[in-house]
Amino acid sequence: MNRPLRAASALALLLAQAPAQVTSYTSPTGLDGTEGNNYFYHWGSTTGRVLQVVDWSNLQPRAINQMAFRRDTTVASNTTSVSGTLDLVVVVAQCDYRNVDSVYAGNHTSNPRTAYSGKINFPDWRTKPLIAPANFDFVIKFNTTWTYLGRALANTQALVWTADYKNATNGYGYMDRDYSGYSTATGTPLGSGCGGFADYLQFLNSGDYDPLSGMHLRVRGTNAPPNAPIFLMFDGTDSNLTVPGLCARLRALPTFVFYMGPADGTGLMSDRYLTLPYIKALESGTLYTQLLTVDTTQAGLPFAVTGGQKVTVPSQAKPTNAHAACYHWSSGSGGTVSPGIFFSGAPIAEFR
Repeated sequence: MNRPLRAASALALLLAQAPAQVTSYTSPTGLDGTEGNNYFYHWGSTTGRVLQVVDWSNLQPRAINQMAFRRDTTVASNTTSVSGTLDLVVVVAQCDYRNVDSVYAGNHTSNPRTAYSGKINFPDWRTKPLIAPANFDFVIKFNTTWTYLGRALANTQALVWTADYKNATNGYGYMDRDYSGYSTATGTPLGSGCGGFADYLQFLNSGDYDPLSGMHLRVRGTNAPPNAPIFLMFDGTDSNLTVPGLCARLRALPTFVFYMGPADGTGLMSDRYLTLPYIKALESGTLYTQLLTVDTTQAGLPFAVTGGQKVTVPSQAKPTNAHAACYHWSSGSGGTVSPGIFFSGAPIAEFR
């Protein structure tokens, strides 16, 4: 057994033998007794929905037996949220917050577990509580205990939870959410790549609220060689060089290089979100990016590049209420990929 597996096994044994205590904490962290600043519609859709939260704000390893949600107390339309049932699947896992995938399963990269699967009762959320926030009364008891290994223990491993439901008989209800927002700028394509290999870039700036996050590059690649590894290069200048043996012009020198993951069998790299620390000096500046992949079919060098992208980094005021967490969702049960990821907060869950 390798060292990481031995450490995880020892941690799970230690937590199992610890004295029984009733402890709870929220995801994002610190919202046990504080109402979120917004609401989020999820429960009660007739077609079902998928929701995934990637939370980097919780640091400590914990044994988790259940999760729960609470209604938002500010939305009058919750008067239609009658009790009912729904068929629910909850998957918990961990992933690298620095490279989040728009494909839900792409973020179940380590320590995955189907924590709950079955029919569950949804509470009546019509009555507004006298004191905010509301109680976490939509409780999902896990089939088995799951141990979150912690961000510090497993380096950059964020807590991931994915809720997918269908066959809802309850009325629609708005759950509590805490979220700040971000500014965006979309890249401008620069020329063409090798054999149709192309890229998309969007820069998201969610501000200065966490020392290790705050700026995010949304990157997509199309028409890559199937299953080939893809790397992102970016720099502050447009090199626009002809490199002997390279099948397209080199727009971004590999000053900074990040591995983004592989293309799938069709040559698509789904939207990945590369998270960087907030660097104010980058705001209003221009970045040049380009994707590179291995392509042994090329006559010269065994690489292919995209045409590249140019983007001006948007400015963002320091948020007053933000968390190192993000979420994404899609309509319809069984969805596999979301149309976009939202950084700086998430719908609020409680874990015990």
